[in-house]
Amino acid sequence: MNRSGRLALSVVVGTVATCSAGCRDPLITENQVRSPFHRYDRIRNQDSDTFVRDEFGRARPNVAARLAPK
Repeated sequence: MNRSGRLALSVVVGTVATCSAGCRDPLITENQVRSPFHRYDRIRNQDSDTFVRDEFGRARPNVAARLAPK
C-alpha cells in the first residue's frame, strides 16, 4: 500500500472513530437525581442548574455552581 492509500485509510478510520464516539449517552441528564443532597436542595428550591449555556449557546455542565458551598 502506498503513502496516499495509507493516508486515505487513516482518514476513514479517524472519521469512523469520531462519529462513533459522538453516539454515546450523555453522562449527566437533565432530570437525573444525582444524590440525596440534590433531592434535598430540589425540594427546597435551592438546587443549581445542571447545564449552563456558554457564550456560543452550547450547553455545558454547571460544575462550578454545583460544587460551590450553599
